[in-house]
Amino acid sequence: MTATILIIDDTPAEVRLLVDLLRGHGFRLLVALDGTEGVRKAVAGGPDIILLDVRMPDPDGIAVCRRLKSDPRTSDIPVILLTGMDAPADKLEGFRAGASDYVTKPFFGDEVVARLRVHLDIRHRLQAVSAASSASASPIERAPPPAVGLVDKAK
Repeated sequence: MTATILIIDDTPAEVRLLVDLLRGHGFRLLVALDGTEGVRKAVAGGPDIILLDVRMPDPDGIAVCRRLKSDPRTSDIPVILLTGMDAPADKLEGFRAGASDYVTKPFFGDEVVARLRVHLDIRHRLQAVSAASSASASPIERAPPPAVGLVDKAK
């Protein structure tokens, strides 16, 4: 199965670099040039992973990451932040917003691909464990809770 990557970056030159790099590795790509469009595409397109630029006009990447992580439809999608900011406080802010990883610009292409593959592998393993866990639950464990007030108490 081909993984789908959503790139959210407001700089066309950066987007072109990422698209050229990732197409060569067989990924399916979605692109958004601002955070609002990125959130919309994440909800509609169901990407497997998101590469998100931090420095964008309103909303910035940290705000976008928070939105993605607070929405049940996108909360389980790994987000890798891309930014030129490499101070520990900046990285911590991204992790606190829910990012899975952090890549500093200028980025090294092989590192970006390696990080994508690691997080995609982790996501697929978690999905497999979740599916196996759901399938192995007994009928009692899968049954909905009993409705309250439907039992005839007069015997």
